[in-house]
Amino acid sequence: MARALVLSGGGSRGSFQAGVLTKLSTLNYDAVYGTSAGALNATLFSYLNTENIESTWSQINSIDDVFQFNGLNAVWSPGLYNNSLLIAKAFAIVSSNPAKMPVTVTVTSLRSGTVSYSNNSLPAKDFAVAVANSATIPGLCCNLNDTDSVDGGVVANIPIEQAILDGYDEITVVLAMPYSQKVPPDAAPASLSFNLPEDISYFVPAIGALIRSLEIMFNVAIWGPIQAALPLCKSLTVYAPDISTANDSFLDFSAGAIMAGIAQGKAALPLILK
Repeated sequence: MARALVLSGGGSRGSFQAGVLTKLSTLNYDAVYGTSAGALNATLFSYLNTENIESTWSQINSIDDVFQFNGLNAVWSPGLYNNSLLIAKAFAIVSSNPAKMPVTVTVTSLRSGTVSYSNNSLPAKDFAVAVANSATIPGLCCNLNDTDSVDGGVVANIPIEQAILDGYDEITVVLAMPYSQKVPPDAAPASLSFNLPEDISYFVPAIGALIRSLEIMFNVAIWGPIQAALPLCKSLTVYAPDISTANDSFLDFSAGAIMAGIAQGKAALPLILK
């Protein structure tokens, strides 16, 4: 059987994946696929050891450690931040370390509304840009040189379909958001509970409601691809954060939230669907 690892998007909740990856390092995967935070983690998993994956995440203390603030450019650019820090980080990793396996990441085109797949057979700089673009949350962040390319999670938050099309039938999925077969009853925007930077949802409730609505959409998007993949796989295992303990917001890049996510990932048990 051909074995693939699939890592979903989920913003700062990607720290949960970092914790899970410390337990998967002894398994032999033939390829790894990632979207958004999962694209970064897929790259880390292929190019670095698990200690370096954890340390990369544990160095994050705020959103400013992930994205570069646009300053005055934010007035006319399509995002408050840009992804130049992510490009530099990804390039440093892929240009100075050998890959243990192929890596494929997703990028969404805003103009066409379609997803494209880039892999690490590209030159290091081009692949680093693709990794960073995959994690470019639209509206919050942008690539100043390519404003059409944004977060792959807009279209394919779990790139499991591509893994199956590429011939992999033994798949492990590590989600960055809780997995359930229905949207939980308390997920309505009316029951907001966020820990956003400087508690922005308190001052601007509409932003909080928008973010929570996006999270609900992601939850539905998670359920569909996994259920569709079941009959096409010989084995399918899922790791996901518990809905009761997961980070309140995928934009909470505080040190406490990151370290809690890593710890939860290390303690997570697999859900064997097939």
